[in-house]
Amino acid sequence: MLGRLGYVTGLMSKPLPQRSYRRKRVRPRKPPYVSHRLFTAYRGMMDLLGLPEFIRREELPVQTYGKKASLHTALQAMGYIDVEDRPTDLMRSWLSPQPNHTDSAILTGLQNAYPYLFEDDVDLAKITQEELSEKISQESEVFGSTLAKTVAFFILTAKSVGLPLRHDILKRNYTEAPMKPTNEPKPASAPSDDILRQLIAGFPKFDPSWDAERQKQWFETVQGFQRLALRNENGDQ
Repeated sequence: MLGRLGYVTGLMSKPLPQRSYRRKRVRPRKPPYVSHRLFTAYRGMMDLLGLPEFIRREELPVQTYGKKASLHTALQAMGYIDVEDRPTDLMRSWLSPQPNHTDSAILTGLQNAYPYLFEDDVDLAKITQEELSEKISQESEVFGSTLAKTVAFFILTAKSVGLPLRHDILKRNYTEAPMKPTNEPKPASAPSDDILRQLIAGFPKFDPSWDAERQKQWFETVQGFQRLALRNENGDQ
């Protein structure tokens, strides 16, 4: 009896094995990598069509899955839609007809998407484009063509609201790659925004109860409006 008690006591005196708990690594949120041209055109489309209750990726009025994904990622990263894809107050400010509200919402969106570029140890007026790329890559873990796109988006969007960037970045004619040509015939000229508004005034809102064919027609029409708005944004080029 004493021997068994001593054996148990000995077991209790030994240190328990340490269980290893590995903290699950949280991947940083991907920053915007949508083209600034599409981002701006989408805002114009919302001016014309109105803000929906939900902004789901598959329902965005753009043509390809890649563009839908990049635009949706930007809206999430900038805080314009929440985790349930509902527009936020910040997005409503972005769509405000008052330019100061729009610029303020864009600046806040950039701070949400690139918080590490607005820390005290970062001087946007002095940082080079190479240093900017390295910082974004390290903090967001994006590389290659995605990194080039997100750097382009930041620079062009920051310039649009007058953020103080390094002089050589401001002087550089920093443009995005031209859009790929399509086989569709190009009309002589795009209608003005006023005409577009008249066209969309009687356009029905999306109804999920429609059959598949009518839903397809609705999305194709919206994509047509988006292409026209994009042409107007680019000066009908």
